[in-house]
Amino acid sequence: MNYKQQFSQILNTEFSNCEKSIQLAIDAVMGSTGVKDRLSIHKEVDTYSLEEVQIYPFTPSIIQNSFFVTAYSFFEYSFRKFCEIIVTDHSAFKRKLSDMDKVYQYHSLVLNIIPISQPVISEDWKRLVMYREIRNIIVHHNSIVPGNTTSKTKLALALDTHIDPDNLTLIKISNNMIKEVLDVGLRFLLNLIELYFESYPEGIFSDNFNS
Repeated sequence: MNYKQQFSQILNTEFSNCEKSIQLAIDAVMGSTGVKDRLSIHKEVDTYSLEEVQIYPFTPSIIQNSFFVTAYSFFEYSFRKFCEIIVTDHSAFKRKLSDMDKVYQYHSLVLNIIPISQPVISEDWKRLVMYREIRNIIVHHNSIVPGNTTSKTKLALALDTHIDPDNLTLIKISNNMIKEVLDVGLRFLLNLIELYFESYPEGIFSDNFNS
């Protein structure tokens, strides 16, 4: 198994584990009967079961939105790991990457190394840009859609009923959207791996790299 296959397999496994962990946490916090003993919150002395914790009307939104942020952050982390691997073949970009901490910077770096304008990659990137905007709304605007939100993101939120009908500016993330972030993020990275291999057949993802 070459490094391309190994890294692809690692991504598949880690994204799957992330999705399962998030779903398990959601089920536990929301009181799913499929989770043994539901959820226990351990403190220094006392133990509180979920049944003893007050669930407010807005609790589900807080939970779902926070897990959306977790899923998107996992994609960002994985995207950086991909960049760290490919700059092995491109020493001029190593120092540049060390100064980067934003996902659009990673995208710009990759754009300078491989042609990522293929429809399947560019379309997924457009989705990921939208997810980033939603993530920022949750983190920086308390899940309330600000006036400068792009029309594309507003339309997507409205069509997928992620905006509370009682408050047209409040985002409510669903399980499906959390899964979608992970699915799109994984597909985007796997396609980048394949494209990089096509562009640099003797590079780090090749069978005979450093042989």
